[in-house]
Amino acid sequence: MQSIGIQDCKMILSSFSSQDESFVNEADIILLAGGDVERGWKVFSEVGLNELVIKRYYEGSLLIGVSAGAVQLGLFGLVESETSFNELIETFKLVPFIIGAHEEKEEWRSLRKTIQLLEGTIKGIGIPTGGGLVYYEDRSIEAIRFPLYEFSIRDGEIIYSLLMPNQAP
Repeated sequence: MQSIGIQDCKMILSSFSSQDESFVNEADIILLAGGDVERGWKVFSEVGLNELVIKRYYEGSLLIGVSAGAVQLGLFGLVESETSFNELIETFKLVPFIIGAHEEKEEWRSLRKTIQLLEGTIKGIGIPTGGGLVYYEDRSIEAIRFPLYEFSIRDGEIIYSLLMPNQAP
């Protein structure tokens, strides 16, 4: 953030102190970093940060999700364990899609599995490594740098289409 001129930055710790809460309550930009979707979501839920982030979003803060943070902005996250991977956790539900991040080398395996678990009732968006997605107030989306993969189910089969970045003339 500092490299783009934003100087008043703070990493919010899982201990979530009253100073952290005050900082988030005043933040114009909230960056949700990567890591483990489930582990991060558990911390957010335990300390009440999930509700605060949603509140700040509706008050006008800009939310940026990187990797697991992008997944958490969507409707659900897939919990993967050694024995199975068919448990979904609810997330922020601020973007009306299942979001997958940088799993193109695995052919979007987790994203595809999540869409199958939900029987195609929700579309998925795959954000490739180095790419980005902007979700606007009018519910439109924009691909940044690289195409996005939009997944759905048609006639029982998972299909995808590419959403191309806007080409400036």
